[in-house]
Amino acid sequence: MSPRHSTCLVAALLAFCLLNTGCASLTLFPSTDNDASKESTLSESPQAAMFRAIQTARQTNSIVLQVEGADKPMRVIPLPADGKTVFVNDLLRQAGLKTKYSGLDIVLFRTATGEMDGVKMAVTFDTKTGRVSTGTDYALRPGDRVTVRKVLNSTIQNVLDGLVPPVAQS
Repeated sequence: MSPRHSTCLVAALLAFCLLNTGCASLTLFPSTDNDASKESTLSESPQAAMFRAIQTARQTNSIVLQVEGADKPMRVIPLPADGKTVFVNDLLRQAGLKTKYSGLDIVLFRTATGEMDGVKMAVTFDTKTGRVSTGTDYALRPGDRVTVRKVLNSTIQNVLDGLVPPVAQS
């Protein structure tokens, strides 16, 4: 390699290093006032809001109800102060979700040590009876998160439901 080529190579490497270190006074992408205003309006992520809601629910003897597509998709709902047991079916009835949707996909997440999202517990909703099956109608505990999503039933799904009884999904 000739001295001229090595000098050009060294100069290019030096310029690259200067532009990509914290010591450089040159800025490749200068910030504008618009960028600064966007930084000050950052909002909490959905995961952080969910985590905060679960922590609040655990501390206040409440549960978190998440309904996909609702006006207020996440609500913290207090459990009875007298210690009365509330089941998933009771929650759906009191929240008006059983009458609002014909088919529901329901999952209960129970807080547990070492589990970030909690333990996933499938809940089976029988569209014919409009009730949660007895085997998956869990008693709710403080900090539980119940997610509810409307199921879009098709004709084929309705036929299959008539032939095969619903099974709890994990």
